[in-house]
Amino acid sequence: MFIEKSIFLLLGTYLLALTIGELEYSETFVETKLSKKISVRIYTTSGSKHLGQFALYSAKNSLELYQKNFDIDYPRKYILNE
Repeated sequence: MFIEKSIFLLLGTYLLALTIGELEYSETFVETKLSKKISVRIYTTSGSKHLGQFALYSAKNSLELYQKNFDIDYPRKYILNE
């Protein structure tokens, strides 16, 4: 099996976390070139929501920057050939 793509990014398209405890999140949306809205969330421990605002701002701007500068819509689709 191999992945066939014209431009291959070395960036993950997902993140998995396993946590125990009370969490809260901040959320914003990024609009793609195809007018889809992608939810961007930052989870923090209860009472620390304000500490995640810079991370949320950075995550949103990073996605918008990659879409604009590399003309790539997010999330990317891969063609898997076996």
